[in-house]
Amino acid sequence: MRIFILLPIALLLALTLISCTSEMTVTETVQVTQTVNQTETIMVTETQTIVIPPIGQVLDISIEPAPGNYLVKKILLESVSVTVGTYGQAHLVTHTPGDPCLVVSGTMTNEDDTAWQIAFYATGYKSNGISVSGTLDSGFLVGRLSLIIPAKSSSNFTIHLSWNEDVHHIRLYSSRYSAEVPLP
Repeated sequence: MRIFILLPIALLLALTLISCTSEMTVTETVQVTQTVNQTETIMVTETQTIVIPPIGQVLDISIEPAPGNYLVKKILLESVSVTVGTYGQAHLVTHTPGDPCLVVSGTMTNEDDTAWQIAFYATGYKSNGISVSGTLDSGFLVGRLSLIIPAKSSSNFTIHLSWNEDVHHIRLYSSRYSAEVPLP
C-alpha cells in the first residue's frame, strides 16, 4: 500500500517582487514521502504568484471606527484611507525595507480643551474575523505608535501594516493619555 504524505518543510523567504508587474513569487518546498518496503524522499518545489496592486493604489478596505466617529473620548477620526505601499523602516526583524505593506493614513482631531497623547495601532482582519495583518511600526512599544495632539487641533497619522491580500477590514485601536507626561 502506498502512502503519500505532504509535509511543508519551509516557506522559503525568497519572495521576489517584480516591480514592473507588481507580482510577488512565493516558493515553497514540500517533502513528499512514499512508503513501499523502503522509504524514499523526493523534494518538490511549488511556485505561487500573488499579484500586488500598484504602489499608491487606494484599496477598498473598510476601517473601524469609520471616519466621523470617535477613536476615544473627544478624539475624532476625521479621515482615513488604505493604500498599497512599501515598508521603509527596519524596526521589526520579520520585515525589511521595500517589503509591500498596507498603509493606513488619516487625520485625528482633538476636540477637547486639553492636549492628549494618543497611543494607537491597527489590525487587519479577513471577512471571517481572523486577524491576518498587524502594525509594523514601532513607537514607545513594538507595534504601537503615539501622537500628541494639542487642544482644539488636528494631526495626521500613518500606520504600516503587514501585507496580506485577504484583509477585508482594518480596526484602529487607541487609548489616550495626558500629554503632560509623554509616553517613553
